[in-house]
Amino acid sequence: MMKWKRWEIALAASLLAFFLVCGFPLQVQSKLAEKLTRLHVLANSDSAADQQLKLQVRDALLTECETLFAQADSLAAAEAAARRALPALQRTAEQTVRAAGYGYPVHIELTDAWFDTRSYGDYTLPAGQYRALRVQLGEAAGQNWWCCLFPPLCVTAAADRAALEAEAAWGGEGVRLSTGGY
Repeated sequence: MMKWKRWEIALAASLLAFFLVCGFPLQVQSKLAEKLTRLHVLANSDSAADQQLKLQVRDALLTECETLFAQADSLAAAEAAARRALPALQRTAEQTVRAAGYGYPVHIELTDAWFDTRSYGDYTLPAGQYRALRVQLGEAAGQNWWCCLFPPLCVTAAADRAALEAEAAWGGEGVRLSTGGY
């Protein structure tokens, strides 16, 4: 039988710990990413005016998305609705930018994007790749704003409504994972 040296045991224990600590959050993130779509608005710059414009565009899009996703009962239905609505969402964002007196180009797409860990009240979404409705204003070099579009946790609503929508969309396991109940 092979006799292990202390450094080999320490290395094996470290590798095991690494895979347990790093691998589990990736599984959680992967499961959640399969059940939601996020909104990601990138400001032209970090100037106060550009940051304010970002929030105006966000508000205009959230108003439109609230009705857009009202009938979506699954991620596939939400993404299909978002794809169909891309031209209208583009127009809404462009009109908001023009009404505020700016000439920035606006680019909207449904894409996969990297997000840092983010908490929404009692819900926490681990860092990782998620499907997102991404809105780039001008140079898109400023601080960004993001939330969960489907289920609609970022739409300004009562916390009870968000919890009910998360339960309906993610199921018990998804809510348990997102709230840290591993």
